[in-house]
Amino acid sequence: MSEALRVMGRSMEPVLFSGDWVQLVPADLTALKSGELTVYEHGGARIIHRYLGNQEGNFWFKGDRQPQPEKFSAPPRCWHVPRLLKRRQAPRVSHLALGLLNDPSRFRTLPQPQGVT
Repeated sequence: MSEALRVMGRSMEPVLFSGDWVQLVPADLTALKSGELTVYEHGGARIIHRYLGNQEGNFWFKGDRQPQPEKFSAPPRCWHVPRLLKRRQAPRVSHLALGLLNDPSRFRTLPQPQGVT
């Protein structure tokens, strides 16, 4: 059974913004692939981050804006995030620019105008 969750915070910018709504589907950590968006429970809160994988019995998650990943020795309750349900508002240009500057590899995914070398 799926449910909706409102994104709070900035740890997943520029992919998700505070106020966006995402769909949650219960997930088994063994079925998740590295890089997939997930929500996990920690300290009574639901956290949306990317699942990085399972290494030596530890489960690793990381927000796109977070400098360090988070490690759990026991698998947390987890949901897969298959899609964005509703964007709170159009992202501000400054947020998109910061996202590109923080990860220059994203420039390679932008189409180049014709005649530019």
